[in-house]
Amino acid sequence: MARYSKQKFNHDHERLSLLANAISHPARIEILSILSEKGSVTCGEIVNLLPFSQSTVSQHLNELKIAGIIKYESIGTKSVYSIDANGIDEYVFRFNTFFKNLLHLSK
Repeated sequence: MARYSKQKFNHDHERLSLLANAISHPARIEILSILSEKGSVTCGEIVNLLPFSQSTVSQHLNELKIAGIIKYESIGTKSVYSIDANGIDEYVFRFNTFFKNLLHLSK
């Protein structure tokens, strides 16, 4: 069986994979919807809106943060999360480019 090695993948494909993983869970999509609707919110506010524990919501927020789709700001003892417009722009650009290239290559 072949071993997986990240070093053999194109950097753009690695980034695309990270972005795809960021929204691969329905809870993360729901969190993005909440942030889009409400603007800036704390983890606690998201916990109150979802049927998950604080630690589970924190894990999902971290995945979105690592991908650069959301940002946070520390205000006192709280972290306030919001959509990162630049991250979303990158997401849309990378996926549009990838799928357009797939369509072009398949013709």
